[in-house]
Amino acid sequence: MKIKSIFTIGFLSILFLLPLTRVNANSLSPAITQTMLSSGDTFDSKILFTNTTNKTVYILPTVAGYNPKTSSILVKDTYFFVKTDTETFKVESGATISLSYKIVVPPNLPLGTYFNLIILKQTNDAGFLNPQNSVGAVDNLSHLVVLHI
Repeated sequence: MKIKSIFTIGFLSILFLLPLTRVNANSLSPAITQTMLSSGDTFDSKILFTNTTNKTVYILPTVAGYNPKTSSILVKDTYFFVKTDTETFKVESGATISLSYKIVVPPNLPLGTYFNLIILKQTNDAGFLNPQNSVGAVDNLSHLVVLHI
């Protein structure tokens, strides 16, 4: 019992003595868009990306299919109904940009629910190699688009 108390006190002491590191987390709003459309319909929407880091970032929107049952990104045998710009956007530190996209329902799409992701890839991020990123995570964000036909 005494060893357990000493270990707990020592662990907590070390934890409180560690230096605090600021963690930057860019934001994307809204996280999900759900819409109900018929075959051949179109729908315009937008998402807001906010750069909360202290540097300029460059983001590239890409569209991918998504399987919610397995939480996996699909690259084949899926319907891509989201159309977005394929250019790289420059976002200054502290700035927010609006990214427009369009949902285009193919006329032959069977009834059901379909999922696409708009992935905002940072093209200037080194991820694990970035010395200012103490967590070692890559700063890609995704917006889920749910289409009900």
